[in-house]
Amino acid sequence: MRVRQLRIGLKAAAGLLWLGAALALSWAICGSAGDISQPASQTTDSKPTKAVEGRFQCPALKDFEQVWRKPLRRPLFDPPPPAAVAAPVVAPQPPPLPIKLLGTAIELEHSLAMLAMPPNVIRVCRVGDCVGQAPNQIEILEIEADWVAVRSNGEKLVLKREGNKGN
Repeated sequence: MRVRQLRIGLKAAAGLLWLGAALALSWAICGSAGDISQPASQTTDSKPTKAVEGRFQCPALKDFEQVWRKPLRRPLFDPPPPAAVAAPVVAPQPPPLPIKLLGTAIELEHSLAMLAMPPNVIRVCRVGDCVGQAPNQIEILEIEADWVAVRSNGEKLVLKREGNKGN
């Protein structure tokens, strides 16, 4: 019994929806008698013309030319990619030197520098000595009280003594 009542209710609702759709369609075709279908220029006249009264006016075909000319499809080829901006070339930073300056001994002609090497080796060097393996040799150029000038890979670098606590 419940299914039968539900089916009757659904059929009644569908009928009401069809009736509403038919009324809306007839109202759209025939137009309404109110001021909605009349242009603004016709509302001031006391006698509207028969063509405007109670009928819907379709726009002229030349009003649609702007829409017809609009391209609705994209081109079938990809546009060229934007020109790539060349990034500025930055010179790579040289790796840090594998040695540290531990201390110096300054004399007129016999200055010495004490250098710590990576595998826990301490070397005492003079000006002109080379430290390290063949591809990464470091040459001692100048020795002063708190720093040592060295040449590594063709560049002149300065090693400063770490921890000036005593002097």
